[in-house]
Amino acid sequence: MEELTMSEVISLMSEYRRLHLNELKEYFKKIQQKQDLKIDQYERIIALCEMFEDCRPSLVYLEMNNAALKKLRVDCIKSLCQRMLGMLRSGNTFYLYLVINLREWIKKGSFTIEDFGTSNEEIVGLRSKSCQTFVLEYLQILRSGVKDEETYNWYLGRIDEEITQGGFTLKDVGTSELEVAGLRPSSYITV
Repeated sequence: MEELTMSEVISLMSEYRRLHLNELKEYFKKIQQKQDLKIDQYERIIALCEMFEDCRPSLVYLEMNNAALKKLRVDCIKSLCQRMLGMLRSGNTFYLYLVINLREWIKKGSFTIEDFGTSNEEIVGLRSKSCQTFVLEYLQILRSGVKDEETYNWYLGRIDEEITQGGFTLKDVGTSELEVAGLRPSSYITV
């Protein structure tokens, strides 16, 4: 393989930087248009803002000053945290991932959890909602029919584990022990 010359390396680095700057410009347009972004998109914007902070040529290209770029970063962190909190409140199965990342982003943005209208108590309480979401997903799988006893027992074990961790009952998720027992594969039901 041929080695690159210094001017080729600089040219590639310039192209790489321009691609990132254009990407950040596109995201900035989406934010100005109030488009709904995904978690990974917010994380990407924040990383790009950090990459170009205090870099005068990049700021000129972006047609922004450093204060505007920093504000964009903080606004994205705030939106990201609000999005994660909304997902937690809806009973998302990614509870641990969301809580860990929510706390990390709150810290990075120099916010407090109270700035988002919540508390540590609410966050801990949302664990039960997440556990219920898992149980409902597992029940749906069992209701659609599993083929063998081993699979049935695995889901039954996960259901029991989530109920224990969440501190609720089968009745709280709209089922009963009788229904769950009736979901056992028919070839294994004993009379």
